[in-house]
Amino acid sequence: MIISEALNYGTKALSASGFSQSKLDAKLLIKNQLDFNDEDFIKLLNHYISQKDFESYKLKILRRMNHEPIAHITGQKDFWKNTFSVSKDTLIPRPDSEALVESVLKYLPQDEGFNFLDLGTGSGCLIISILEEFTNSQGTGIDISKNAISIANKNKKNINNDLNLSFFVHDFFTYDTKGFNIIICNPPYVPKNEINEITEEVFNFEPHLALFPKKKY
Repeated sequence: MIISEALNYGTKALSASGFSQSKLDAKLLIKNQLDFNDEDFIKLLNHYISQKDFESYKLKILRRMNHEPIAHITGQKDFWKNTFSVSKDTLIPRPDSEALVESVLKYLPQDEGFNFLDLGTGSGCLIISILEEFTNSQGTGIDISKNAISIANKNKKNINNDLNLSFFVHDFFTYDTKGFNIIICNPPYVPKNEINEITEEVFNFEPHLALFPKKKY
């Protein structure tokens, strides 16, 4: 089987399951399976895919058919200028959150040194992105989830381990914020009366600690 046929298989399977962006999802998953960039994908569409890769790709398609987010299947998500590792323990970085980075860039001079604090850091995407822009600054990211902090440290190591940045496990309601110039936060934002309105993809696969203001309802 050639790669274009495998892509067609995934597209049809997802389309039959009601996915509106079935071709895009299938393409993202096959690129991830084969470790292809866009250029590789275009050039090698008529090359053969190994049986092992095809079977792994089919499993990814099945996971997507069960509404598991693409980012969790691939283990990564693009945000700002980098690709971040994500897991079920971290909220998937969203393009809307880049507005926080843009606001910091708009109102603060990049050549000055600041001490940033990121409350509920998750994957660390916000604080890492900001400190890559503010190279004279330092930062701290905290999260109540030990597993999320592990992902944040992984992202720091993979993206820019030279950043003056530390991550800690801590509840941000009891964290001492004195000594920080700038505090950023993307807190749990889904109110109780809107729980039934969020998608199955978000409710079933993203961490409730990062979604809902209270731990349990």
